[in-house]
Amino acid sequence: MSESLRKKIVFGALILAIVWAYFNLREDQQAADVDRPETILPLDRQQSARIPIPEAEIARISEADWGRDPFGGVRQTRQVSGPSWILRGIIYSATSPMAYVNGQRVGVGDSVNRATVVAISKHAVTLEYQGRQFDITVRKG
Repeated sequence: MSESLRKKIVFGALILAIVWAYFNLREDQQAADVDRPETILPLDRQQSARIPIPEAEIARISEADWGRDPFGGVRQTRQVSGPSWILRGIIYSATSPMAYVNGQRVGVGDSVNRATVVAISKHAVTLEYQGRQFDITVRKG
């Protein structure tokens, strides 16, 4: 970057800062006709205990279906009864990925221990067993 271009950028930033300060930091902005919101103070325990909440409302809220987990990145794991599958490695290529499951080399569409390989990604193999799909990953260690 040339010295003249750097000076122009710094000068432009300085002008923008001065204009912003002029419009946002003036004393006359606090005119009397502007209504400022009141400060909302938190309720203490005694005040909140006095607010009546019907028992039916509490039950309805606690039993409600809250939809998907907002921390959706966390996956829940569960044990599948029946055969087990151990992923030993993945040889990934965009055209023909392969994996070693239970010592057997498999590709997409192959079967291993009564499960069908649905997909192979760089980090996991998706299997379908009895209508359910699940991922298996290489165990560390």
